[in-house]
Amino acid sequence: KIGLDKTMYTDNNNIPYEIYVREARRTRGRYIFNENDATLAPGLTRSPIHGDSVAIAEWPMDSHDCTTDIRPGSLHDGVILLTEKTRPSQVPYRSLLPKILENLLVPICLSATHVGIGTLRVEPTWMHICESAAHASIIAVREGVPLSKVNVEYLQSRLVATGIMLSFFNEWTSQDEDWWDAVQFLGTKGFFSSYDLRPLEPVTTKVASVWIKGIKAFLNQSLNPGYLARLIADADQTESDPITYSKFDGLLQEANLDCKFEKGEELLIRSRACLHIYDYLKLQLN
Repeated sequence: KIGLDKTMYTDNNNIPYEIYVREARRTRGRYIFNENDATLAPGLTRSPIHGDSVAIAEWPMDSHDCTTDIRPGSLHDGVILLTEKTRPSQVPYRSLLPKILENLLVPICLSATHVGIGTLRVEPTWMHICESAAHASIIAVREGVPLSKVNVEYLQSRLVATGIMLSFFNEWTSQDEDWWDAVQFLGTKGFFSSYDLRPLEPVTTKVASVWIKGIKAFLNQSLNPGYLARLIADADQTESDPITYSKFDGLLQEANLDCKFEKGEELLIRSRACLHIYDYLKLQLN
């Protein structure tokens, strides 16, 4: 009885030009985002880590009913509500790259399963992914390379420099912090085994040793973020003394890494260590 809103689309009999498409055909990409990517990873208290993350997602995976058909003890046909299972996730660049094309990014109809798309399909996440895709396109044009050949680590360094999140943490962190870029970037490389950043806590000797392994693996292009994160999880559960700047510097020198600290016997806190590590890795990217 109310009818269509007479103030909207007045040149089209008040009918919208487009319908809202919740889910449609999607590309088959170089990685297919699925429900495992938005649930807890084995051995970690967070979702799987993607070294090529260009965005985050956090909306619960869900799917509306297809019909009102119902069987005893179940929801309407097609309903999925995974609110308690879903965890904040990372969106890999590979999901935007079609399998057989070299110079195309697909940020909306990206590569994902029916269940996986449930956490990606909301507008804030699409806006986030699209902004990252735009940065990748700019880099590709400037460097004269196809989008499939864009250096992902360099892209990530540009994204975090403009305030684009690549990693979710429980603690609210502001880009005003000088270590914000660092933890966002390192969060894609397995330097954290959970969503707890703990930026002001001292680095333990065990964690410092694993982080140094991560630095070397990154430089050798052999880094496995999920494996490194599991090593971090083990280190966090092992009793270990906090480390000083000078002792961490000593471990770096033993690993033949030319990355020096200069603050003597002061305890090294996690955020400052991340900043220093990231500054060192950025030099390698350039």
